[in-house]
Amino acid sequence: MKKFVLVVSIICVAALGYSQRWQHVFGYPNTNESFRKIEQLYDKGYMISASYEENRGNWLIKTDINGNMLWEKFLVWDNSPIVPGTPLQDSTGSIIVAGSVWINNTNNWPIINKIDSCGNPLWCRVFVDNAYDYAFFKDAILLENQDILALAHHEETGMGDTNSVFLYYITSDGDLLWKKPYGSKTIHPLINEPSCEDVFEFNGEYYISGYCYYAYPDNPQHVYLRAFFAGIDSLFNEKWILPFAMNDTIIGEAKSIVQLNDSVFMGVGISYFPEGSGTSLYPNSFLMFFNKDGEQLGYNNITNSQIGHDIQSNYIVDITRINDTLFLASTRYGPGYADPNPFGEFVIDTSGQIYNLQSRPNTFGTSQLIKTYDSKYVIGVGYHSTQGDQDFMLYKINENLEQDTVYHGTYNYDSLCSSGIESGVIDITDCLVIVGTDETPNPAEYYAGLANIPITAYPNPATNSITFALGNTEQHSDIVLSCYDAYGRKVHGEIIYPMQTQTTINITKWNAGMYVTMVTSNGKTVGQCRFVIR
Repeated sequence: MKKFVLVVSIICVAALGYSQRWQHVFGYPNTNESFRKIEQLYDKGYMISASYEENRGNWLIKTDINGNMLWEKFLVWDNSPIVPGTPLQDSTGSIIVAGSVWINNTNNWPIINKIDSCGNPLWCRVFVDNAYDYAFFKDAILLENQDILALAHHEETGMGDTNSVFLYYITSDGDLLWKKPYGSKTIHPLINEPSCEDVFEFNGEYYISGYCYYAYPDNPQHVYLRAFFAGIDSLFNEKWILPFAMNDTIIGEAKSIVQLNDSVFMGVGISYFPEGSGTSLYPNSFLMFFNKDGEQLGYNNITNSQIGHDIQSNYIVDITRINDTLFLASTRYGPGYADPNPFGEFVIDTSGQIYNLQSRPNTFGTSQLIKTYDSKYVIGVGYHSTQGDQDFMLYKINENLEQDTVYHGTYNYDSLCSSGIESGVIDITDCLVIVGTDETPNPAEYYAGLANIPITAYPNPATNSITFALGNTEQHSDIVLSCYDAYGRKVHGEIIYPMQTQTTINITKWNAGMYVTMVTSNGKTVGQCRFVIR
Protein backbone atom coordinates (compact mmCIF):
# COMPACT_ATOMS: atom_id res chain seq x y z
CA MET A 1 0.00 0.00 0.00
CA LYS A 2 2.78 2.48 0.84
CA LYS A 3 4.66 1.65 -2.36
CA PHE A 4 1.51 2.24 -4.39
CA VAL A 5 0.96 5.69 -2.88
CA LEU A 6 4.58 6.74 -3.38
CA VAL A 7 4.57 5.81 -7.07
CA VAL A 8 1.25 7.51 -7.73
CA SER A 9 2.39 10.69 -5.99
CA ILE A 10 5.45 10.94 -8.23
CA ILE A 11 3.35 10.44 -11.36
CA CYS A 12 0.89 13.09 -10.27
CA VAL A 13 3.49 15.74 -9.46
CA ALA A 14 5.34 15.10 -12.71
CA ALA A 15 2.13 15.44 -14.68
CA LEU A 16 1.22 18.77 -13.12
CA GLY A 17 4.54 20.57 -13.41
CA TYR A 18 5.21 24.12 -12.27
CA SER A 19 3.67 26.55 -14.76
CA GLN A 20 3.71 30.32 -14.64
CA ARG A 21 -0.04 30.18 -15.13
CA TRP A 22 -2.09 29.35 -12.05
CA GLN A 23 -3.77 26.25 -13.44
CA HIS A 24 -3.39 22.56 -12.61
CA VAL A 25 -4.96 19.32 -13.78
CA PHE A 26 -5.10 16.50 -11.21
CA GLY A 27 -5.48 12.88 -12.22
CA TYR A 28 -3.72 9.61 -12.89
CA PRO A 29 -3.32 7.83 -16.23
CA ASN A 30 -6.10 5.44 -17.26
CA THR A 31 -8.31 6.24 -14.27
CA ASN A 32 -11.23 8.57 -13.66
CA GLU A 33 -11.33 11.11 -10.86
CA SER A 34 -13.92 13.74 -9.99
CA PHE A 35 -13.82 17.04 -8.11
CA ARG A 36 -16.03 17.67 -5.08
CA LYS A 37 -15.06 20.79 -3.08
CA ILE A 38 -12.15 22.97 -2.00
CA GLU A 39 -11.20 24.77 1.22
CA GLN A 40 -8.73 27.64 1.69
CA LEU A 41 -6.36 26.83 4.57
CA TYR A 42 -4.66 28.83 7.32
CA ASP A 43 -1.26 28.76 5.57
CA LYS A 44 -2.69 30.05 2.24
CA GLY A 45 -2.63 26.57 0.75
CA TYR A 46 -5.74 24.68 -0.37
CA MET A 47 -7.40 21.39 0.50
CA ILE A 48 -9.17 19.60 -2.35
CA SER A 49 -11.70 16.83 -1.79
CA ALA A 50 -12.14 14.52 -4.77
CA SER A 51 -12.84 10.90 -5.66
CA TYR A 52 -10.27 8.44 -6.95
CA GLU A 53 -11.55 5.56 -9.05
CA GLU A 54 -8.79 3.05 -8.33
CA ASN A 55 -9.52 2.61 -4.63
CA ARG A 56 -12.96 4.28 -4.68
CA GLY A 57 -11.82 6.47 -1.81
CA ASN A 58 -12.01 10.10 -0.79
CA TRP A 59 -8.88 11.72 -2.23
CA LEU A 60 -7.60 14.69 -0.19
CA ILE A 61 -4.97 16.88 -1.82
CA LYS A 62 -3.05 19.62 -0.01
CA THR A 63 -1.59 22.25 -2.34
CA ASP A 64 0.66 25.24 -1.84
CA ILE A 65 -0.30 28.85 -2.55
CA ASN A 66 0.14 28.19 -6.27
CA GLY A 67 -1.91 25.00 -6.42
CA ASN A 68 1.04 22.59 -6.58
CA MET A 69 0.51 19.38 -4.65
CA LEU A 70 2.32 19.15 -1.29
CA TRP A 71 0.84 15.86 -0.09
CA GLU A 72 -2.18 13.63 -0.51
CA LYS A 73 -4.26 11.31 1.63
CA PHE A 74 -6.63 8.56 0.53
CA LEU A 75 -9.52 7.80 2.90
CA VAL A 76 -10.52 4.21 2.07
CA TRP A 77 -13.03 1.73 3.49
CA ASP A 78 -12.26 -1.88 2.56
CA ASN A 79 -14.17 -2.48 -0.70
CA SER A 80 -16.89 0.10 -0.09
CA PRO A 81 -16.83 3.26 -2.22
CA ILE A 82 -16.64 6.58 -0.41
CA VAL A 83 -18.39 9.57 -1.97
CA PRO A 84 -16.07 12.58 -1.50
CA GLY A 85 -17.23 15.20 0.94
CA THR A 86 -16.94 18.83 1.98
CA PRO A 87 -13.53 19.68 3.54
CA LEU A 88 -13.29 22.08 6.48
CA GLN A 89 -10.34 23.24 8.57
CA ASP A 90 -10.77 24.16 12.24
CA SER A 91 -8.69 26.49 14.42
CA THR A 92 -6.25 23.70 15.34
CA GLY A 93 -5.44 22.97 11.70
CA SER A 94 -7.41 19.70 11.73
CA ILE A 95 -9.31 18.72 8.58
CA ILE A 96 -12.94 17.56 8.73
CA VAL A 97 -14.55 15.90 5.70
CA ALA A 98 -18.32 15.24 5.51
CA GLY A 99 -19.44 12.90 2.71
CA SER A 100 -20.95 9.39 2.50
CA VAL A 101 -19.98 5.72 2.22
CA TRP A 102 -21.65 2.74 0.57
CA ILE A 103 -21.45 0.23 3.41
CA ASN A 104 -21.01 -3.25 1.93
CA ASN A 105 -21.87 -1.73 -1.46
CA THR A 106 -25.56 -1.69 -0.53
CA ASN A 107 -26.68 1.41 1.40
CA ASN A 108 -25.19 4.88 1.31
CA TRP A 109 -24.90 6.65 4.68
CA PRO A 110 -23.42 9.96 5.92
CA ILE A 111 -19.80 9.76 7.03
CA ILE A 112 -17.62 12.38 8.69
CA ASN A 113 -13.89 12.10 9.32
CA LYS A 114 -11.42 14.24 11.21
CA ILE A 115 -7.66 14.16 10.79
CA ASP A 116 -5.24 16.25 12.82
CA SER A 117 -2.87 18.97 11.60
CA CYS A 118 -0.27 16.28 10.81
CA GLY A 119 -2.65 14.20 8.71
CA ASN A 120 -3.25 11.52 11.34
CA PRO A 121 -6.80 10.16 11.86
CA LEU A 122 -8.59 11.44 14.98
CA TRP A 123 -12.09 10.03 14.63
CA CYS A 124 -14.61 8.79 12.08
CA ARG A 125 -18.41 8.43 12.32
CA VAL A 126 -21.07 6.89 10.09
CA PHE A 127 -24.72 7.68 10.85
CA VAL A 128 -27.35 5.08 9.95
CA ASP A 129 -30.99 6.22 10.16
CA ASN A 130 -33.37 3.24 10.31
CA ALA A 131 -36.30 5.41 9.22
CA TYR A 132 -34.78 5.85 5.74
CA ASP A 133 -33.26 3.67 3.06
CA TYR A 134 -30.15 5.80 2.57
CA ALA A 135 -28.72 9.26 3.20
CA PHE A 136 -25.63 11.35 2.51
CA PHE A 137 -24.04 14.63 3.54
CA LYS A 138 -24.31 17.36 0.90
CA ASP A 139 -22.50 20.20 2.66
CA ALA A 140 -21.09 21.27 6.02
CA ILE A 141 -19.98 24.44 7.77
CA LEU A 142 -17.78 25.01 10.80
CA LEU A 143 -19.37 26.94 13.67
CA GLU A 144 -17.59 29.53 15.79
CA ASN A 145 -17.10 27.03 18.64
CA GLN A 146 -15.48 24.60 16.14
CA ASP A 147 -18.47 22.24 16.14
CA ILE A 148 -19.84 21.10 12.77
CA LEU A 149 -23.22 21.71 11.15
CA ALA A 150 -23.71 19.15 8.37
CA LEU A 151 -26.47 19.18 5.76
CA ALA A 152 -27.87 15.79 4.77
CA HIS A 153 -30.25 14.41 2.18
CA HIS A 154 -32.38 11.41 3.27
CA GLU A 155 -34.48 9.15 1.06
CA GLU A 156 -37.13 6.58 1.85
CA THR A 157 -37.59 4.85 -1.49
CA GLY A 158 -40.13 2.36 -0.22
CA MET A 159 -42.59 5.17 0.51
CA GLY A 160 -42.82 6.74 -2.93
CA ASP A 161 -39.33 8.19 -3.00
CA THR A 162 -39.95 10.53 -0.07
CA ASN A 163 -36.98 12.82 0.56
CA SER A 164 -36.06 14.76 3.68
CA VAL A 165 -33.55 17.51 4.42
CA PHE A 166 -31.70 17.25 7.75
CA LEU A 167 -29.16 19.22 9.71
CA TYR A 168 -26.78 17.26 11.95
CA TYR A 169 -25.03 19.01 14.84
CA ILE A 170 -21.72 17.22 15.50
CA THR A 171 -19.23 18.30 18.15
CA SER A 172 -15.53 18.77 17.49
CA ASP A 173 -15.04 15.38 19.19
CA GLY A 174 -17.42 13.60 16.80
CA ASP A 175 -20.48 13.34 19.06
CA LEU A 176 -23.88 13.75 17.39
CA LEU A 177 -25.82 16.07 19.71
CA TRP A 178 -28.95 16.40 17.62
CA LYS A 179 -30.41 16.27 14.14
CA LYS A 180 -33.56 17.76 12.72
CA PRO A 181 -35.54 17.74 9.45
CA TYR A 182 -36.37 20.99 7.67
CA GLY A 183 -39.13 21.46 5.12
CA SER A 184 -40.84 18.40 6.56
CA LYS A 185 -44.02 17.15 4.91
CA THR A 186 -45.50 16.69 8.39
CA ILE A 187 -45.41 20.45 8.89
CA HIS A 188 -45.77 21.45 5.22
CA PRO A 189 -48.26 18.99 3.67
CA LEU A 190 -47.98 20.50 0.16
CA ILE A 191 -44.25 19.82 -0.12
CA ASN A 192 -42.88 16.73 -1.83
CA GLU A 193 -39.34 15.37 -2.04
CA PRO A 194 -37.33 18.34 -0.75
CA SER A 195 -33.68 18.10 -1.75
CA CYS A 196 -30.78 20.17 -0.42
CA GLU A 197 -27.74 21.71 -2.06
CA ASP A 198 -25.80 23.89 0.43
CA VAL A 199 -26.06 25.39 3.92
CA PHE A 200 -24.99 28.97 4.75
CA GLU A 201 -24.53 31.06 7.88
CA PHE A 202 -25.38 34.78 7.72
CA ASN A 203 -25.46 37.00 10.82
CA GLY A 204 -25.87 34.06 13.19
CA GLU A 205 -28.75 32.46 11.30
CA TYR A 206 -28.77 29.65 8.76
CA TYR A 207 -30.15 29.15 5.25
CA ILE A 208 -30.53 26.10 3.03
CA SER A 209 -30.74 26.05 -0.76
CA GLY A 210 -32.13 23.24 -2.91
CA TYR A 211 -35.30 22.24 -4.69
CA CYS A 212 -38.60 20.54 -3.98
CA TYR A 213 -41.85 19.57 -5.64
CA TYR A 214 -44.69 21.72 -4.39
CA ALA A 215 -48.43 21.50 -4.94
CA TYR A 216 -50.94 24.26 -5.51
CA PRO A 217 -53.33 24.47 -2.53
CA ASP A 218 -56.35 23.91 -4.79
CA ASN A 219 -54.75 20.91 -6.52
CA PRO A 220 -52.55 18.99 -4.04
CA GLN A 221 -52.24 16.03 -6.42
CA HIS A 222 -50.31 18.07 -8.99
CA VAL A 223 -46.81 19.10 -7.93
CA TYR A 224 -44.22 21.26 -9.68
CA LEU A 225 -40.44 21.52 -9.43
CA ARG A 226 -39.54 24.64 -7.45
CA ALA A 227 -36.40 26.32 -6.18
CA PHE A 228 -36.39 25.84 -2.43
CA PHE A 229 -35.00 27.86 0.46
CA ALA A 230 -35.29 27.41 4.23
CA GLY A 231 -34.55 29.96 6.96
CA ILE A 232 -33.36 28.78 10.39
CA ASP A 233 -32.82 30.86 13.53
CA SER A 234 -29.80 30.92 15.83
CA LEU A 235 -31.25 28.07 17.94
CA PHE A 236 -31.78 26.02 14.77
CA ASN A 237 -35.55 26.35 14.73
CA GLU A 238 -37.10 26.47 11.28
CA LYS A 239 -38.40 30.00 10.68
CA TRP A 240 -39.82 29.45 7.21
CA ILE A 241 -39.56 27.62 3.92
CA LEU A 242 -39.85 29.28 0.53
CA PRO A 243 -40.83 27.29 -2.57
CA PHE A 244 -39.81 30.08 -4.90
CA ALA A 245 -42.05 31.68 -7.58
CA MET A 246 -45.10 29.57 -6.80
CA ASN A 247 -47.55 32.16 -8.11
CA ASP A 248 -45.53 32.59 -11.31
CA THR A 249 -45.37 28.82 -11.91
CA ILE A 250 -41.63 28.95 -12.55
CA ILE A 251 -39.98 25.56 -12.63
CA GLY A 252 -36.50 25.75 -11.14
CA GLU A 253 -33.79 24.82 -8.64
CA ALA A 254 -31.67 26.81 -6.17
CA LYS A 255 -27.92 26.18 -6.04
CA SER A 256 -26.36 28.89 -3.88
CA ILE A 257 -27.07 32.03 -1.83
CA VAL A 258 -25.21 35.31 -1.44
CA GLN A 259 -26.05 38.03 1.09
CA LEU A 260 -26.84 41.48 -0.37
CA ASN A 261 -27.34 43.37 2.89
CA ASP A 262 -28.44 42.73 6.49
CA SER A 263 -31.91 41.57 5.46
CA VAL A 264 -31.89 40.72 1.72
CA PHE A 265 -30.41 37.70 -0.05
CA MET A 266 -29.98 36.59 -3.63
CA GLY A 267 -30.32 32.92 -4.44
CA VAL A 268 -29.02 31.62 -7.76
CA GLY A 269 -29.75 28.52 -9.75
CA ILE A 270 -31.83 27.30 -12.68
CA SER A 271 -35.20 28.19 -14.15
CA TYR A 272 -36.73 26.43 -17.14
CA PHE A 273 -38.35 28.70 -19.72
CA PRO A 274 -39.80 28.18 -23.22
CA GLU A 275 -37.80 29.92 -25.93
CA GLY A 276 -38.66 30.54 -29.56
CA SER A 277 -41.73 28.92 -31.07
CA GLY A 278 -41.25 25.46 -29.53
CA THR A 279 -42.66 24.01 -26.34
CA SER A 280 -39.37 22.82 -24.84
CA LEU A 281 -38.18 24.36 -21.58
CA TYR A 282 -34.62 25.69 -21.73
CA PRO A 283 -32.38 26.12 -18.67
CA ASN A 284 -31.74 29.77 -17.79
CA SER A 285 -29.76 31.27 -14.92
CA PHE A 286 -32.20 32.33 -12.23
CA LEU A 287 -31.59 35.16 -9.72
CA MET A 288 -34.02 34.97 -6.78
CA PHE A 289 -34.45 37.68 -4.15
CA PHE A 290 -35.91 37.17 -0.67
CA ASN A 291 -35.53 38.65 2.79
CA LYS A 292 -34.62 37.14 6.14
CA ASP A 293 -38.32 36.64 6.92
CA GLY A 294 -38.73 34.35 3.92
CA GLU A 295 -40.67 36.85 1.83
CA GLN A 296 -40.13 36.68 -1.92
CA LEU A 297 -38.99 40.04 -3.30
CA GLY A 298 -38.57 39.32 -7.01
CA TYR A 299 -36.40 37.57 -9.56
CA ASN A 300 -34.43 38.04 -12.76
CA ASN A 301 -33.35 35.67 -15.48
CA ILE A 302 -30.27 35.49 -17.64
CA THR A 303 -31.65 34.23 -20.93
CA ASN A 304 -29.70 32.18 -23.43
CA SER A 305 -30.16 34.87 -26.08
CA GLN A 306 -28.25 37.34 -23.85
CA ILE A 307 -25.18 35.16 -24.30
CA GLY A 308 -25.40 34.20 -27.96
CA HIS A 309 -27.75 33.02 -30.69
CA ASP A 310 -26.46 29.45 -30.47
CA ILE A 311 -26.73 29.11 -26.67
CA GLN A 312 -29.46 26.72 -25.54
CA SER A 313 -28.60 26.34 -21.86
CA ASN A 314 -27.04 28.42 -19.08
CA TYR A 315 -27.27 28.06 -15.33
CA ILE A 316 -25.32 29.26 -12.29
CA VAL A 317 -24.00 26.71 -9.80
CA ASP A 318 -22.01 28.95 -7.43
CA ILE A 319 -21.58 32.66 -6.80
CA THR A 320 -19.53 35.10 -4.73
CA ARG A 321 -19.34 38.85 -4.41
CA ILE A 322 -16.75 40.93 -6.29
CA ASN A 323 -17.77 44.31 -4.88
CA ASP A 324 -20.92 46.22 -3.88
CA THR A 325 -22.56 45.79 -7.28
CA LEU A 326 -20.87 42.93 -9.16
CA PHE A 327 -20.74 39.18 -8.61
CA LEU A 328 -18.68 36.33 -10.02
CA ALA A 329 -20.70 33.24 -10.92
CA SER A 330 -19.49 29.79 -11.88
CA THR A 331 -21.83 28.92 -14.74
CA ARG A 332 -22.47 26.07 -17.13
CA TYR A 333 -23.47 27.28 -20.58
CA GLY A 334 -23.24 26.38 -24.25
CA PRO A 335 -25.08 25.15 -27.37
CA GLY A 336 -26.17 21.86 -25.83
CA TYR A 337 -29.77 21.67 -24.67
CA ALA A 338 -28.66 19.59 -21.69
CA ASP A 339 -25.19 18.88 -20.25
CA PRO A 340 -22.36 18.36 -22.16
CA ASN A 341 -21.87 22.08 -21.94
CA PRO A 342 -18.62 23.21 -20.29
CA PHE A 343 -18.34 25.46 -17.27
CA GLY A 344 -17.19 29.06 -17.31
CA GLU A 345 -17.70 32.32 -15.43
CA PHE A 346 -20.07 35.27 -15.62
CA VAL A 347 -19.52 38.69 -14.09
CA ILE A 348 -23.06 39.93 -13.40
CA ASP A 349 -25.09 42.40 -11.38
CA THR A 350 -28.39 41.78 -9.61
CA SER A 351 -30.39 42.67 -12.74
CA GLY A 352 -28.80 39.76 -14.58
CA GLN A 353 -26.72 41.92 -16.90
CA ILE A 354 -23.54 40.16 -18.00
CA TYR A 355 -20.42 42.34 -17.99
CA ASN A 356 -17.90 39.65 -18.84
CA LEU A 357 -17.90 35.92 -19.49
CA GLN A 358 -15.41 33.19 -20.16
CA SER A 359 -15.89 29.55 -21.15
CA ARG A 360 -13.55 26.78 -19.94
CA PRO A 361 -13.42 24.05 -22.60
CA ASN A 362 -13.39 20.35 -21.65
CA THR A 363 -14.82 20.97 -18.18
CA PHE A 364 -17.68 18.91 -16.73
CA GLY A 365 -19.22 17.53 -13.53
CA THR A 366 -19.42 19.90 -10.59
CA SER A 367 -17.81 23.27 -9.90
CA GLN A 368 -17.06 25.38 -6.84
CA LEU A 369 -15.46 28.80 -6.52
CA ILE A 370 -13.97 30.51 -3.49
CA LYS A 371 -12.77 34.06 -2.97
CA THR A 372 -9.16 33.98 -1.84
CA TYR A 373 -7.30 35.97 0.79
CA ASP A 374 -5.98 38.30 -1.96
CA SER A 375 -9.44 38.98 -3.45
CA LYS A 376 -9.00 36.65 -6.39
CA TYR A 377 -10.87 33.46 -7.16
CA VAL A 378 -9.94 29.78 -7.17
CA ILE A 379 -12.25 27.43 -9.05
CA GLY A 380 -12.36 23.65 -9.04
CA VAL A 381 -14.11 21.71 -11.80
CA GLY A 382 -14.11 18.35 -13.58
CA TYR A 383 -11.85 18.17 -16.64
CA HIS A 384 -11.61 15.84 -19.66
CA SER A 385 -7.93 15.11 -20.24
CA THR A 386 -6.35 14.77 -23.67
CA GLN A 387 -6.02 11.02 -22.99
CA GLY A 388 -9.78 10.72 -22.54
CA ASP A 389 -9.67 10.29 -18.77
CA GLN A 390 -11.92 12.18 -16.40
CA ASP A 391 -9.69 14.34 -14.21
CA PHE A 392 -10.28 17.68 -12.53
CA MET A 393 -8.78 21.13 -12.79
CA LEU A 394 -7.98 23.90 -10.33
CA TYR A 395 -7.38 27.40 -11.65
CA LYS A 396 -7.17 30.92 -10.29
CA ILE A 397 -8.50 34.09 -11.93
CA ASN A 398 -9.01 37.75 -11.14
CA GLU A 399 -12.26 39.74 -11.37
CA ASN A 400 -11.57 40.34 -15.08
CA LEU A 401 -11.59 36.55 -15.61
CA GLU A 402 -7.89 36.64 -16.47
CA GLN A 403 -5.71 33.72 -15.44
CA ASP A 404 -3.63 34.50 -12.38
CA THR A 405 0.14 33.96 -12.34
CA VAL A 406 2.13 32.08 -9.70
CA TYR A 407 3.42 33.69 -6.52
CA HIS A 408 7.20 33.58 -6.12
CA GLY A 409 8.87 33.40 -2.75
CA THR A 410 9.22 31.07 0.21
CA TYR A 411 6.13 30.00 2.15
CA ASN A 412 5.86 27.98 5.34
CA TYR A 413 3.23 25.25 5.08
CA ASP A 414 1.67 23.03 7.74
CA SER A 415 3.40 25.01 10.49
CA LEU A 416 1.03 23.50 13.07
CA CYS A 417 2.68 20.14 12.44
CA SER A 418 6.31 20.07 13.60
CA SER A 419 7.00 16.59 12.22
CA GLY A 420 5.90 17.24 8.63
CA ILE A 421 3.21 15.42 6.64
CA GLU A 422 3.71 12.51 4.27
CA SER A 423 1.31 11.21 1.63
CA GLY A 424 -0.46 7.98 2.51
CA VAL A 425 -3.59 5.93 2.94
CA ILE A 426 -5.95 6.26 5.91
CA ASP A 427 -7.97 3.07 6.31
CA ILE A 428 -11.28 4.00 7.96
CA THR A 429 -12.86 0.55 7.75
CA ASP A 430 -13.11 0.52 11.57
CA CYS A 431 -15.08 3.80 11.51
CA LEU A 432 -17.64 3.93 14.33
CA VAL A 433 -21.06 3.16 12.82
CA ILE A 434 -23.85 4.75 14.83
CA VAL A 435 -27.17 3.00 14.15
CA GLY A 436 -30.57 4.38 15.05
CA THR A 437 -29.98 8.10 14.62
CA ASP A 438 -33.74 8.41 13.97
CA GLU A 439 -33.97 8.48 17.78
CA THR A 440 -31.54 11.39 18.13
CA PRO A 441 -33.11 14.43 19.87
CA ASN A 442 -34.00 17.50 17.87
CA PRO A 443 -32.53 20.94 18.76
CA ALA A 444 -35.48 21.95 20.95
CA GLU A 445 -35.21 18.75 22.99
CA TYR A 446 -31.44 19.01 23.20
CA TYR A 447 -31.28 22.64 24.30
CA ALA A 448 -34.17 22.13 26.73
CA GLY A 449 -32.05 19.38 28.28
CA LEU A 450 -29.17 21.79 28.71
CA ALA A 451 -31.39 23.99 30.89
CA ASN A 452 -31.26 21.27 33.55
CA ILE A 453 -28.43 19.66 35.50
CA PRO A 454 -29.11 15.92 35.62
CA ILE A 455 -27.98 14.46 38.95
CA THR A 456 -27.58 10.85 40.03
CA ALA A 457 -26.72 9.52 43.52
CA TYR A 458 -24.66 6.37 44.12
CA PRO A 459 -24.42 4.05 45.88
CA ASN A 460 -28.11 4.23 46.70
CA PRO A 461 -28.85 3.18 49.44
CA ALA A 462 -25.64 4.51 51.00
CA THR A 463 -23.90 3.97 54.34
CA ASN A 464 -20.58 5.84 54.65
CA SER A 465 -20.48 8.24 51.68
CA ILE A 466 -22.66 9.34 48.79
CA THR A 467 -21.43 10.51 45.38
CA PHE A 468 -23.45 12.77 43.09
CA ALA A 469 -22.79 12.64 39.34
CA LEU A 470 -23.65 15.92 37.62
CA GLY A 471 -24.19 16.84 33.98
CA ASN A 472 -24.36 20.08 31.94
CA THR A 473 -22.58 22.10 34.62
CA GLU A 474 -20.57 23.88 31.88
CA GLN A 475 -23.85 25.44 30.73
CA HIS A 476 -24.59 27.05 34.13
CA SER A 477 -23.26 29.48 36.71
CA ASP A 478 -23.74 30.13 40.44
CA ILE A 479 -24.47 26.44 41.06
CA VAL A 480 -25.32 25.22 44.57
CA LEU A 481 -25.99 21.63 45.70
CA SER A 482 -28.11 21.20 48.85
CA CYS A 483 -29.32 18.11 50.74
CA TYR A 484 -32.50 17.97 52.89
CA ASP A 485 -33.80 15.31 55.26
CA ALA A 486 -37.33 13.93 55.31
CA TYR A 487 -38.47 16.88 57.48
CA GLY A 488 -37.18 19.47 55.02
CA ARG A 489 -34.19 20.46 57.15
CA LYS A 490 -31.05 21.40 55.23
CA VAL A 491 -28.20 19.10 56.23
CA HIS A 492 -25.61 19.97 53.62
CA GLY A 493 -24.77 22.68 51.08
CA GLU A 494 -21.83 23.30 48.75
CA ILE A 495 -20.84 25.25 45.66
CA ILE A 496 -20.54 23.33 42.37
CA TYR A 497 -18.24 24.77 39.75
CA PRO A 498 -18.83 24.82 35.98
CA MET A 499 -17.31 21.70 34.35
CA GLN A 500 -17.47 19.84 37.71
CA THR A 501 -18.90 16.37 37.07
CA GLN A 502 -19.22 14.91 40.58
CA THR A 503 -18.92 15.49 44.29
CA THR A 504 -18.65 13.03 47.24
CA ILE A 505 -20.01 13.66 50.76
CA ASN A 506 -19.19 11.87 54.01
CA ILE A 507 -22.55 10.80 55.55
CA THR A 508 -21.36 8.68 58.50
CA LYS A 509 -22.93 11.12 61.00
CA TRP A 510 -26.25 11.48 59.16
CA ASN A 511 -29.38 9.74 60.40
CA ALA A 512 -30.84 6.82 58.48
CA GLY A 513 -33.76 7.66 56.22
CA MET A 514 -34.82 9.36 52.97
CA TYR A 515 -33.05 12.50 51.69
CA VAL A 516 -33.58 14.90 48.78
CA THR A 517 -30.76 16.63 46.93
CA MET A 518 -31.51 19.80 44.96
CA VAL A 519 -29.26 21.70 42.54
CA THR A 520 -29.87 25.36 41.80
CA SER A 521 -28.38 27.67 39.18
CA ASN A 522 -28.71 31.41 39.78
CA GLY A 523 -31.36 30.61 42.39
CA LYS A 524 -33.47 28.43 40.08
CA THR A 525 -33.88 24.69 40.72
CA VAL A 526 -32.40 22.81 37.77
CA GLY A 527 -32.01 19.27 39.14
CA GLN A 528 -32.91 16.99 42.01
CA CYS A 529 -32.74 13.37 43.15
CA ARG A 530 -33.57 11.19 46.18
CA PHE A 531 -31.35 8.80 48.10
CA VAL A 532 -31.55 6.60 51.18
CA ILE A 533 -29.12 6.21 54.08
CA ARG A 534 -29.13 2.96 56.00
